[in-house]
Amino acid sequence: MKRQLADGEQRIGSDEKLSKIEVMENRSSEPTVSDLVDGGVHLVKVACLGAEANDRAIDGTVPRALSLFELIRAIRPAASIHFNYCIDPQWVLRQYAPRRLRQCPITFVVGSRHLDALRAAVPPPLAANVRCVGVPLPFAYGTHHAKLSLFESEDGRALHVVVGTANLVPEDWGAKTQAFYHARGKFAMAAKKAKGDAVAVTANPIVNSGGTTSTALTSAVAAETAFVEQQSVTASTSTEGRQQQRFRDDLVAYLRAAYPPSAGEVHRTIQFWVERIEQADFSHIKDRIVASVPGRFQRSATDGDASCRFGHLRLRRLLSEAFSAEERQRHKTFVGQFSSVGSLGARPEAWLCDEFLTSLSGGRSMISASSLKLIYPSVENVRRSLEGYAAGLSLPYSSQTHQKQTYLKQFLHQWRIIVFVLIFPRPFMSAASPHVKSYVALDAAGECQWLLLTSANLSHSAWGKLEKGGTQLFIRSFELGVLMCAKDNHRRQSPGGALFPPFDIPLTKYSADDEPFLVDMLYPTKTDANGFRGAMDAQ
Repeated sequence: MKRQLADGEQRIGSDEKLSKIEVMENRSSEPTVSDLVDGGVHLVKVACLGAEANDRAIDGTVPRALSLFELIRAIRPAASIHFNYCIDPQWVLRQYAPRRLRQCPITFVVGSRHLDALRAAVPPPLAANVRCVGVPLPFAYGTHHAKLSLFESEDGRALHVVVGTANLVPEDWGAKTQAFYHARGKFAMAAKKAKGDAVAVTANPIVNSGGTTSTALTSAVAAETAFVEQQSVTASTSTEGRQQQRFRDDLVAYLRAAYPPSAGEVHRTIQFWVERIEQADFSHIKDRIVASVPGRFQRSATDGDASCRFGHLRLRRLLSEAFSAEERQRHKTFVGQFSSVGSLGARPEAWLCDEFLTSLSGGRSMISASSLKLIYPSVENVRRSLEGYAAGLSLPYSSQTHQKQTYLKQFLHQWRIIVFVLIFPRPFMSAASPHVKSYVALDAAGECQWLLLTSANLSHSAWGKLEKGGTQLFIRSFELGVLMCAKDNHRRQSPGGALFPPFDIPLTKYSADDEPFLVDMLYPTKTDANGFRGAMDAQ
């Protein structure tokens, strides 16, 4: 579980550093929608590293890194909603450019524990069009950790889906290794527009927190709405249409399950967005949603196999459907890369190398624990990072938890990513500390066969734990990720569509002297460049 911030606390060193991040972000080159990979992954720009590190590609397959400012400027949203764990609304609103976009409806959704602080932080001049909504958290230690943004473009032609790993705070978008998945769904009216009909889409009104009504897009011809809705119904009811719209249906199913009528205000808030998603065409996207929703999910005759709807069992089922048994046998190494670790049990067989590894393999039996590799920053990785030990405040693995599962070290590997290396006299040190989370399968040649980019760290709360003899999955937190498979045709054909894990391959195993970074430990003999001895010292 991520450490809670005290009032007024910042995650990294100083106001000066945050200001530098914002200035560098806002000097970004003019982006366009064509800069966004449709159905692919972008790294988040590390502002302090400059263009040389951010814009270069690896083997020509990695798209340019983007800041939130660039992402929003490229999309130019007329309406947007952000689901996240931690949000700085003043900073987010400054990323909306041109300025007129700040006057459009913007909704922030967080866990109920963070709602009051979020509302208090919204600038009064913009409060009329900004809505803040809380999500009930039904279980102890559970969080609203999913990171999803939806944008309806200003021209009314498309809906943009962004599933990421970063909180909506400046340090997460300026000083850490992060990534986001982007997909664009065109509205049915776009095809009609191309034939010469200059008509705008009607968007449902969005009611802000003050009770007044704003309209995301104006309508010139009301009949266009009926046309769009009819196109959506036709596509959704045919079997072929359903097969082609799995990404869209996955996303709608997640929103409805995560924010049901019993959730109150957030359920009413998402109805507009559910309708717009259903009216968009995502048939070109073959990727699948892997989500976690709090609850106990059981196998039953009336509800089918509900235990496989979320968490690691959802991943297991999708992999078993995407790859044949023969193909899954060729997946030799499974890598988990994350920025936090929960209590996993006293033995690796308690969860990690049993139900979780089985899910990573797509349900294979008798899989060797040696096929599992984990990436988590070592003390040296954090000490030599861009932020030094201050980066460790976003790596909340505690000594108390680690002492109960020291076996974890046998699986651990260094954090390295060559694209974000500073040119210092300390080669091969990755400058930007990771907050990205990813899980991949590699074949014998080290080629990535599937990649899951997700908000989920390595924990029972995020992925779920089997109960009642394996017939029930218990999940505490909200999480969201996207599963991409290398075998999909569009991955080979689309620019920037190739799968690239956000870390270096081959992996570098911990040495005998390496230890995982622990947030509550001091390292007196290993000070960072600022003279700090650990995260608590840098706080």
